[in-house]
Amino acid sequence: MGITDRLKYQVASITTMMLSEGVKGSLMNLCREKQSLRLEKSKLRRLFTSMRPAYTEAEEFFVQKYLMCDDLVAKGMYLDGYGNALIKVNNPDGTESKTLWSCHTDTVHRKAGIQTVHFNPIDDKFSTTDGSCLGGDDNSGTYLMLEMMRADVPGLYIFHRAEEVGGCGSSWIANNCADMLENYDRAIAFDRKDVNSIITHQGSKRCCSEAFAKDLGKKLGMNHRSDSTGSFTDTANYDHIIPECTNLSVGYFGAHSARETQLLDYIVRLKDAFIRIDCEGLVTERNPKAPVEYNMGGYYGYGGLVKPSKEARTAMGWSKQDDIKWKQDKKKSKKGDEDKEQKSLTDFENNKEITKEDLYAILDGADDDDLGPKSKKSGKEEKIETIDDFEEPDYDEFFIGLAD
Repeated sequence: MGITDRLKYQVASITTMMLSEGVKGSLMNLCREKQSLRLEKSKLRRLFTSMRPAYTEAEEFFVQKYLMCDDLVAKGMYLDGYGNALIKVNNPDGTESKTLWSCHTDTVHRKAGIQTVHFNPIDDKFSTTDGSCLGGDDNSGTYLMLEMMRADVPGLYIFHRAEEVGGCGSSWIANNCADMLENYDRAIAFDRKDVNSIITHQGSKRCCSEAFAKDLGKKLGMNHRSDSTGSFTDTANYDHIIPECTNLSVGYFGAHSARETQLLDYIVRLKDAFIRIDCEGLVTERNPKAPVEYNMGGYYGYGGLVKPSKEARTAMGWSKQDDIKWKQDKKKSKKGDEDKEQKSLTDFENNKEITKEDLYAILDGADDDDLGPKSKKSGKEEKIETIDDFEEPDYDEFFIGLAD
């Protein structure tokens, strides 16, 4: 029995027990939400299967298939002189947005190709098992921007090339299109681990104000907060031109490693939040022409917490004593990194609505991957069923029938 049929049978059995109309309505909404999650899961899984190091044919194929398709080109998508893909979505009143959205199209895989991706419904995570990284950095950001474009969220969308090999695509834009960048008040990248960071510093240099981070976190309503330990993403190349440049957590962990995972529920909620809120009124406080403000607490690279950047150490007169103290502090904080990651996940779980879990408890028969179609293996090939393989039931008619 298909997932939709199974849920329908479970709901029918429960509703015959004379549940209240409120609970019946909540169950109906849950079924619809789960149907929607199946589609989002399918989109993400399709993106994660693609391994595309910078400058490879696989990256170029990806750009042509997903970004330079006929529909997006007709809406204004184009490639600049470096190969970055750009498209502009104006405000509802026809005025130009002051927001720049950023992600990148390359991944850190050792070779190009297709990989097998798994989803575990128990812990809500995508992962791989063949020793390669998942590619949440930055397929997750690509997914978010494609969905926001679909919902006509205003802004200039830039899908950067070659971020993983030095931010080459964004560097080209900063050097050749400064006049374009000057039209924007904020640049928001989707390229950060964890579930609660709004990056205020990249490579020890301030890139956005605390007021901006606080305002954005409040509007999102997902327990995000300012984080000064950012390393680098493309928006760092714009911080001398655009006032507020940041990088936002998209829900992946263990980036650039075989242990990389991505949370499904979090990224879908983040997508919905950005579709819901209006970013045009966000606080703009930082002056990009002011003297650089450094953070001497270090930043997180892919090997853990590292020293402040060489530029920051030189500017702030870093001494040998500072170096000794840094090593001592890092040793003390090593264990704390694991506790911090666990706390982030706990905070995220605590911030979720309890009502959904209550409904899952009612649907106690759903003990397998009830979020969507399963893979059917034939030999070494994997055939993945799609959302089109299942017919959407008429929930309204079903529940009206129960009331008769």
